Amino acid sequence: MELAANLDGGHAGDLGKCSISGFFPGEKESGALEPLALGEPALEEIGVDRHAATIPEASLIFQYDRCARRLLLAPSRGEHPAGFLPVRLVLRGHGGRYHEETSTWQFPADRERMVTLADELRQRGCYVDYDANVRVWSTGLDAIRKWTARLRAGEAVNGLPIGYHVPPYGFQRTGATWLAFQGGAGLCDETGLGKTKQAIDAARARQGHAVVVCPNSVKWNWKAEVLKNDPAVAGVVIPAGSTRRRAETIREWTADPRGRWLVLNYESLRYFETEFLQAVAGRTLILDEAHRAKNPRAQVTRILLSARPEYLWLLTGTPNANRPEDVWSLCQLIEPGCLGWSWYGFEREHIVRNKVGMIVGYKNLERVRTVFGRLWLGRKKADCLDLPAKVFETRLVELSSEERRAYESMRKDLKAWLESEVPIGGRLTTAQAATFGARLIRLRQIADGFVSEGVDGRQAWSAARTKIKEAVAVWEDAGRPRMVVWAQYVPVIRMLHDEFENAAAEVAAIWGDVPIETQETMIRGYNELEGTVLIGQMEVMGAGLNLQAGALQVFVDVPWTPKQRIQCIDRLHRIGQTRSVTIVDILARGTVDQYVMHALEGKMALGEWVTSESKVQGTREEAMRLVEDPVRTGY
Repeated sequence: MELAANLDGGHAGDLGKCSISGFFPGEKESGALEPLALGEPALEEIGVDRHAATIPEASLIFQYDRCARRLLLAPSRGEHPAGFLPVRLVLRGHGGRYHEETSTWQFPADRERMVTLADELRQRGCYVDYDANVRVWSTGLDAIRKWTARLRAGEAVNGLPIGYHVPPYGFQRTGATWLAFQGGAGLCDETGLGKTKQAIDAARARQGHAVVVCPNSVKWNWKAEVLKNDPAVAGVVIPAGSTRRRAETIREWTADPRGRWLVLNYESLRYFETEFLQAVAGRTLILDEAHRAKNPRAQVTRILLSARPEYLWLLTGTPNANRPEDVWSLCQLIEPGCLGWSWYGFEREHIVRNKVGMIVGYKNLERVRTVFGRLWLGRKKADCLDLPAKVFETRLVELSSEERRAYESMRKDLKAWLESEVPIGGRLTTAQAATFGARLIRLRQIADGFVSEGVDGRQAWSAARTKIKEAVAVWEDAGRPRMVVWAQYVPVIRMLHDEFENAAAEVAAIWGDVPIETQETMIRGYNELEGTVLIGQMEVMGAGLNLQAGALQVFVDVPWTPKQRIQCIDRLHRIGQTRSVTIVDILARGTVDQYVMHALEGKMALGEWVTSESKVQGTREEAMRLVEDPVRTGY
């Protein structure tokens, strides 16, 4: 048998280089490439009976755990107990770890590593074999390799053997097939290419339903997309009500899914860990906006790492938004151990810290890129779609005298604080970074016209409200079309709502405290009624929503990170958009607005230390540049 010869001969093939990743030629054209058949790949051709006891007696045997997506090495007749003492150093050297409960060694699901290890063990006198599941898994990799090679040659893919209610684009057929033939995989297409549809089509081809974990703001969007792409589905369950009632709903679904989908938000996993782990066991799990699970120390990430679904698919447009270390948890979810079994192992191999523990650099990043490219598929809109252009416009406004006085007062106080608290050339401590971040937010709010928090917490706005009124002027100048307005801070969103309402606009505003059902009603109204103004908080409305009914959007606040800006822009610039999308940035001249925009244009991740996303703190000089006059410093 070719497979047996491949395994026993020690030739791992070229799986690492041939796995799907990057961009493919010819995907815009239609064509015919026979679909891969679902089920176990071509078992009859290689003579493997998955359920037959075909494995001879051996000292050591490789096994494949499908739901854990990892290889196991166990004694076939009880030899070498207590961690295979004679060869344990060899096993550790190949990335293995000993699991006490099962008395087995665990390895990443890497065929090349497995074959290399088997050869070394044989040289040391061990007899090594592979069970039927390993042979099935390895043959599946060969099938994907051949299919991928044809895909890279420019052939179009015909898709999965399912009926499409909504016809997919060629690149969507590719993505759905990619997911369906992987036990674990990531899809990091650029925002706007329909990752949701690709995951739904893949799930329909596999088990017909799935458990989806997504941000709270897009749960109802998932329900709408499932029903649109699969009208025959039995239903989409979104637990609601009290904590007890939601737990009961999850347990009821687990006992009898009957082709229904279950949609949960990330935060709910903290309260329903047991119910969630039971629901996903042996089923399909889809993580939307999976970058929310990038923190290995977070409780939600730990829960997800302990899940054992049969299929696990991660969807995100920004898998490594700011730092290389962001990808460890995401790759660990897909293929445990591929970048080290623990965060500390990854840190030891790839992160450089100084004497006080600050991250100052990285090493061996080529390995990270290789592993990431093997596990993830990503395409850009420019390579897949002929979308209309994006038109950028900047409106530079002058603050009123009242706003300027308040801004300068706060700016000088913040500068004096920096000079007195942080030594020249030094870095801000964690506490100092938190204080600086809070004061910087106030500086930005003052630029928006929110000049004072007032007495007893009452808000005090400038009479001019320059930037807010400029947003209304943009809408009126464009002929009062359907428009999206982006802002960071709730007081600013509320004031924007009032100003547009005074201008006789049909207006809706969404921020974190707005119930999800109300948000869904507002978005539906925006999509159906021309002239509606939808005001959204970037963190809440900037991911997973379809807002392409409009073609005009305004940023009253500049996002902290490129990731956040791209996510917001692509709510409108996505599949289904037929008009050029205009993006208007309203900046207050001589304020931090200009510096933040400059940072974004330079693709600098300013928010990684200004916000609470990281323990990395900026230097005194970086902080000082934020509070200097941007006009004087050349921004």
